[in-house]
Amino acid sequence: MCTVPLCEGDAHDGLEQATFIHAVAAHQADGFAWRDRQVDAAQNRADTVIGVQILGLFMDEVAHLGDLSVDLNKPVVTIDKLRGHKEKVIGKLKGGLAAMAKMRKVSVVRGDGAFVGANHVEVEEATGDGQEKTGTKKVVAFKKCIIAAGSQAVHLPFMPKDPRVVDSTGALELKEVPDPQVYDLVLQAVGRTPNGKKIAADKAGVAVTDRGFINVGIQMRTNLPHIFAIGDIVGQPILAHEAVHEAHLAAEVIAGELQGNKELSEN
Repeated sequence: MCTVPLCEGDAHDGLEQATFIHAVAAHQADGFAWRDRQVDAAQNRADTVIGVQILGLFMDEVAHLGDLSVDLNKPVVTIDKLRGHKEKVIGKLKGGLAAMAKMRKVSVVRGDGAFVGANHVEVEEATGDGQEKTGTKKVVAFKKCIIAAGSQAVHLPFMPKDPRVVDSTGALELKEVPDPQVYDLVLQAVGRTPNGKKIAADKAGVAVTDRGFINVGIQMRTNLPHIFAIGDIVGQPILAHEAVHEAHLAAEVIAGELQGNKELSEN
C-alpha cells in the first residue's frame, strides 16, 4: 500500500514532504466504534469552546477588581515559550510516526511526489529536517494507495508578497507579538484550499474537482477502486482528528480486501 501525505497541515503549508508507506495496516475496529469516536470528538470541540468562553468572561470580571483594591497582574504572552511549545508538540507527533514506521518495518521515502500512472508515483527525494532536494528521483509502485495531500492557506492574488503579510502558518512563527498601535502585520486568513491539483492525480485517472477536492465514497474510495483519499483533500470538516478517523477506515477496508475479510472490506 502507498500512503501519500504531501502536506503536513498543522505545521506547514503547500506541497510538503511526501511519505510513501509500503505496508498494509490490519486494523480490527468496527464501524460503530468509528462513529462513536466522531461523536466524542464533536463533544470535545464543544466543551473546548465553552471553556474558552468561560475563561473570557472570568478575565473580564477580574479586570474590574482593581477598583476594589484587588490588583491582578495583566496576562503576558511569552512568544518564545509559546512557539517552543508548538514546536515540541509537532516534534513529538513526527517522532511518534517515525518510530511507528520503523517498528513495523515500513519503508519511507521523503520528498515531493506526483502520480505518473495508475499504479506509480514519482518522488523528488529530499533530506534533512526541511525539503533540501537531493537531485534524485524515485518511482514507487503500489497496489493500493491512500492520498493524504492536505491543503494550504489561500493567498489572495491582489495581496503583495511581503513579509509583513502572513497566513495562519506565518502567524504561528512570529518572533514577537506585533504592536497593535503600529499595525506592522497583516493576517491573511480567508480559508484553505486542497492540494488535489498539485499531485498530478489526473495521470492516475483520479477525478479532481475544479477547486482541487477529490470526491470519495463512504469507504474513502475515489473513482478508482484501488486509490483512496482522506483528510482536507476530500472536503469538510477540515480537522486533523477527522483525517485520522478517515485514514483508519480506509486502512481497514484495504486490509479487508487484501485478507479476503468481507467484514472489514464492506464496512
